[in-house]
Amino acid sequence: MKTNKSLFAMVLLAVTCSSSYAQNLELEIIHKMNKEDFSFAQAGITNLNQQFTLDRLEYYISEITVTHDGGQESMVDSLWVLVDPTNTTTVDLSEISATTVESVSLSIGVSPDVNNLDPAEWPMSHPLAPKNPSMHWGWTAGYRFVAIEGAQGFTAFEIHALGNSNYFETTFTPNIIVDGSQTTLSVYADYAQSLNDIDISAGVITHGDYDEAIDLLENFRDRVFTPTEPIDSIPSSGGGGNDTTDTTTGIRPLVYDVQLEVAPNPTTNGSVTITSADIDFSTSVIALVDLTGKRREITTTPVSRNQTTLSNLGAGIYFLTVTDAERQSLVTRRIIVLQ
Repeated sequence: MKTNKSLFAMVLLAVTCSSSYAQNLELEIIHKMNKEDFSFAQAGITNLNQQFTLDRLEYYISEITVTHDGGQESMVDSLWVLVDPTNTTTVDLSEISATTVESVSLSIGVSPDVNNLDPAEWPMSHPLAPKNPSMHWGWTAGYRFVAIEGAQGFTAFEIHALGNSNYFETTFTPNIIVDGSQTTLSVYADYAQSLNDIDISAGVITHGDYDEAIDLLENFRDRVFTPTEPIDSIPSSGGGGNDTTDTTTGIRPLVYDVQLEVAPNPTTNGSVTITSADIDFSTSVIALVDLTGKRREITTTPVSRNQTTLSNLGAGIYFLTVTDAERQSLVTRRIIVLQ
């Protein structure tokens, strides 16, 4: 199912441009795992409270389109990017001339007109040339749009997602940074969101264009990319004025600036107090998982609206996650319980 652009409310964001020169545009993707900077050593946690690590993540983006100057659409032709999430991704869009920018669209994968060509036809330095490990599935199936591999505890999982019918487009309003003649269109990519509602506890192995592969690509379309503009308060689940829904995508941005204190940590008595002025613990869900990804039973005792205690914790290392009423992850912390 391809996203209908008519669903997106175009929010006009001005980009100041001197009449004496054109703005040089670039797209910047800042890679995250939950609220932390991405690295393969950084553990993530899904909305199903399954803690995981990754040892491979690669994906293609293509058909990058900028909507600008009151609805004009400009696409950089013949541009494919093989994204390496260990470094900030910067894509040159300087061939697009714009004075205002409303949104950016891009597709995850390789477009059908190119997907089934021979990768050996490309120069070795080209993103579509043969890679090791391979990003090409074969002439009939084409390229792996996303290859993600890792472990949930001691259980390995792999999802390689492909297929012309799964070539999805996503649209977002970027954060816009102007520095002289350089304009950067910036967005976060949070890869914990790519596994939303995918149960990896049994060691899912899916290589193809079906089941979890489709789910993964739909999550890239709907959830992974979020604006970089800071969120000052936790989104409200009601209809009040704190609703920070991103009207461009209909997907609420992740909260990246939630402050939470866990004390004492490490703890020797199996009890900790968690405090956060940003979180209402009376409406949030607290979960604890161990290093194997198993959810542990916990006892919570409210102290106040913004403070609660956890007790009866056995010795070990745990990952604490707090989610809101809509199961959006707010914050994750590691807790060490000593004997």
